Amino acid sequence: MVIHVDSTRATGNIAYGTQCNASVYGFKITLKGKGTHGAMPQDGIDPINAGVHLYLGLQELIARECNPCQDVVLTIGQFSAGNTANVIPNQTDSARTPSPSQRQSTPARR
Repeated sequence: MVIHVDSTRATGNIAYGTQCNASVYGFKITLKGKGTHGAMPQDGIDPINAGVHLYLGLQELIARECNPCQDVVLTIGQFSAGNTANVIPNQTDSARTPSPSQRQSTPARR
């Protein structure tokens, strides 16, 4: 049995049946770079750029290495970095939440 918020249902309604829900399992990825002023990117290591490539790589992992007949969902629910518009930050963080069966059936990245 699952109790979960469903934004597709009207407020005050309760639904039951075979609705699909993902588990609440996740981990945090921290990419560390070297901060610098945005006008001198050659002096830093941009973790945002690396994070964007990581995000795309994770999406490609699902699209190209998982059986298309299986339900596999990858959600990056958070991606944060820096707090100033003209500064490359020292690090970026993201979060991922796969289901238990997806963790077992998703192939290891080679």
